[in-house]
Amino acid sequence: MDDKIKDLFERYLRKAITEKEHAVLNAWFKSLENEYRAPSLQDTSKKEELKARIWEAVDRSVGRPDAKVIPFKYRYILKVAASLFLVMIFGWQLYRYYKPAGNSGFNSAMITAYAAQGKVKKVRLPDGSLVWINSKGSIKFPQQFSTTTRDVYIEEGEVFFEVKHNKKKPFIVHSGQLTTTVLGTSFNIKYYRDLQNSSISVQTGKVGVSMKGKHLSFLTPHQVMHVNKTTGNFSTTTSTISSFNGWISGDREFENASFDEIALALQNNYGVKLRYQRQRSPEYSYTVQMDFKQPIEHNINILCKMHNLNYRRTAHEITLY
Repeated sequence: MDDKIKDLFERYLRKAITEKEHAVLNAWFKSLENEYRAPSLQDTSKKEELKARIWEAVDRSVGRPDAKVIPFKYRYILKVAASLFLVMIFGWQLYRYYKPAGNSGFNSAMITAYAAQGKVKKVRLPDGSLVWINSKGSIKFPQQFSTTTRDVYIEEGEVFFEVKHNKKKPFIVHSGQLTTTVLGTSFNIKYYRDLQNSSISVQTGKVGVSMKGKHLSFLTPHQVMHVNKTTGNFSTTTSTISSFNGWISGDREFENASFDEIALALQNNYGVKLRYQRQRSPEYSYTVQMDFKQPIEHNINILCKMHNLNYRRTAHEITLY
């Protein structure tokens, strides 16, 4: 620390600093921040808040009850040393105080896994858990899980999980405002921005579901929860579907599915939009089994036979009428 900065510190501690001198001292703070900062910190307001806390710590060092027993020149040296130490760990404090919940250490690089159209992607997570991502879905997860939780984020799509059991470290799936928490089980989550409802289906074990931090329910094998993403209303039913991960091999069972849900599944797998020309009621639903290994016409014919419909196709659109 050069003499000029020492002098500015002394003037600041005596509250005899000018606005221009204060700007110089702030610039010095900034230079050290750039040297020692933690990566990926972008929130200016949070940085300024923590910087204010550092200044407050310096102020408190001036007014310590026992400060009067220390000669001034030694108190000054201690204050400057303490201030310099606080600034040097500025980046570290920012990182620890504002790091994402459940994340510990610096190894927080996020990995994105994406399934291409018509494909299913299998991913092994850092703890050995397995994940299958349906066509055009994507998830994010840390390169290394924290010491307390295992957090995975569904950005979009349908995902099946086989979670390695660990009673000391909950496995938490974030899908929009929903969180699904397990210790070790297998389950399926559908979360699409274009669909009104999200769903969680349990194959084995037990899962807990919350929305905006509020617990909704626990689910056990063969139970399915549908949650309205807007209202938060939910319903839980027992499903007759034999396997919630049949879609991994291309065999897909729909149970009381809306037309929009089936249309989105066909679009994601075949790249073709499906439209319905007639007016339909909100209660209209489909319980049907499809084979996505077959050409799209095979599955369209199944839908048409169910409701005595016809269809016409252009290059990238199929209309039922």
